[in-house]
Amino acid sequence: MGSVSKLVYILCIIYLQKETIGLTCFSCLGITHPRFCKHVDTCNSGEICGLEKVVYPSGETTFNVGCFQSKTCYDNSTQSKVHETCRHCCSSDMCNDNGCGERGLTLSRGPICYHCDGALSMNECKTISVCEQNQFCFIEEQFSIGERFYTTNCQYKNVCDAVSGGMPIIGKKRSSIRSQIRSSACNMCCSGDLCNMDCWKSNLIAKTTTRTTEVTTTTKTTVTTTSKGNPRECSDINFDKQGVFTIYPRGDNHPKRVYCMVLNGIKWTVIQRRINGSTNFDKTWNEYKEGFGNVNTEYWLGNDYIHALTNNGLHMVHFILEPFNDTVRYADYSIFHIDDESTKYLLNVTGYSGNAGDCLDVDNIDGRTNGMKFSTKDQDNDRWSDNCATLDKGGWWYSACEYCNLNAEYGKSSPAWRYDLHGLVNNSLMMVTKV
Repeated sequence: MGSVSKLVYILCIIYLQKETIGLTCFSCLGITHPRFCKHVDTCNSGEICGLEKVVYPSGETTFNVGCFQSKTCYDNSTQSKVHETCRHCCSSDMCNDNGCGERGLTLSRGPICYHCDGALSMNECKTISVCEQNQFCFIEEQFSIGERFYTTNCQYKNVCDAVSGGMPIIGKKRSSIRSQIRSSACNMCCSGDLCNMDCWKSNLIAKTTTRTTEVTTTTKTTVTTTSKGNPRECSDINFDKQGVFTIYPRGDNHPKRVYCMVLNGIKWTVIQRRINGSTNFDKTWNEYKEGFGNVNTEYWLGNDYIHALTNNGLHMVHFILEPFNDTVRYADYSIFHIDDESTKYLLNVTGYSGNAGDCLDVDNIDGRTNGMKFSTKDQDNDRWSDNCATLDKGGWWYSACEYCNLNAEYGKSSPAWRYDLHGLVNNSLMMVTKV
């Protein structure tokens, strides 16, 4: 291949990668100047960055910036009885901070950085800040009760030096994240525009390198398939960073989104999570059967899926529990599985260890969860004269409404774990893995 052909080939690859990733453009409506836009969006295929300047007869001027259709976006000016409009279009990242006679951001600025506090995913972070010349982009990843949080902003060199040296950042605001359990945390500073998208990339990298690496990381995630051709649970998946994946515990025709975690090198499938009461757990039998909620926040995997998963070999269960105003506790049971719907999802759990207290396999029959059938507000299978699920507003393996129920109404009867925790639980995480 000749040198010219090689150059054309490389340019085509770069163009195709850019089309696949999509341009990042400033995105604001009705602002007084494009320099004041503090929001970005990733354009879809066939879109480019655009700026629209609208001048009204009164002299008032407003600007709209964002992603425009490339087929219809071109530089022009039009005038009507109501206003005069100028449009400017461009095809590089964040190029729509200027146009129609308006100057853009000064060249003497620092990097443009993502600026979000406590985002659940960096894909949710669209707010930006323009840093000063002596500042860097910063990202911190934190882990709390099975949840990842991201804080991004501009930071001065002394803070970044502390980060690179492994020193803690002192005095950082954490108002949006409560009860931290700092594990698998990452801190990083970098110098390129919007380089603080991924905490696990190398330091001082340019934005284009970061975006290309993200695509590589996404395609690199491989799957260790079962005999059916798909992973039945998280331990069948080859992943480096915990997050949301698709599993097939009931076979190829029943995909299920689930949160997968790694703790001390062991891969876990999360079957229940509660962190803030955002999901209503007062559901019907069929809803508990199929599962409900949001795998990124609070959810119940579904009894049919838990049955299929825990009956595919021996499994153990791990509970992470955070009581109100107390330290995080845990409980492990070396044997855990539930039977099918014909038995009302009868629970089999034993072999306790941990520091939360044995709340499932106790001697008292009124408090014992082990050996109980599942109950919901429309199917009463407990030992009590009334319906515990109606009383506590959540489905569970009740005996006589005592001791344990992690699906109770949040904030009232509240998720409960008696014994060593002496009552109510603020956050809970329930996960299983193969033994």
